[in-house]
Amino acid sequence: ELCGEFEDEAMELLADPDHVVRAEAARLLGYCRTSTAKAALQRALSDGSVVVREAAVASVARLEGTSASVIAPVTPGAASASEVLHA
Repeated sequence: ELCGEFEDEAMELLADPDHVVRAEAARLLGYCRTSTAKAALQRALSDGSVVVREAAVASVARLEGTSASVIAPVTPGAASASEVLHA
């Protein structure tokens, strides 16, 4: 699986000081179905950057097979991806 080749690096990049880098890492993790990647995306839903939170919402939607055609700005501290996706 392609995910195995980049998952560890993407996880590390979620802690990068640059929000654009963190957002891209969250997008990449949307292709990883591991519990580790899913947990990291849950944490990214609380990132200080709306760009990162939106990328995390899109990735969680991708993993859940949910359509996230319109992603509204996500508030930090959302309880779960389901709360964000179904708000």
